[in-house]
Amino acid sequence: MHFQLLSTLCRVAKQTIEDSLQSFYRTKLIAPKVIDNFSFQIESELILEQFKRTVPESYQRTLQLIEANPEINQLIVPLNSIFRPRTDVHNKEVFRLEPA
Repeated sequence: MHFQLLSTLCRVAKQTIEDSLQSFYRTKLIAPKVIDNFSFQIESELILEQFKRTVPESYQRTLQLIEANPEINQLIVPLNSIFRPRTDVHNKEVFRLEPA
């Protein structure tokens, strides 16, 4: 079960990146007049930074959709089990499935 979930998350991440790259490749920098090298560098960096910011946001939105949809998010929980809060290596709260 855990490997299937991990596999699905990896596929979703891969698809998010591929979709975002396709969108990025279609991005064009159009200016009403010729711009100097410095302005071109600034605009290029802004476009790249926007791409770097939106890819994780897009992946997060997809995960939230999966979590919010009970038909998709049907984890099989063994009987006599409970999710217990834990702290991961980044001091973020996660839940671990443990025997009750």
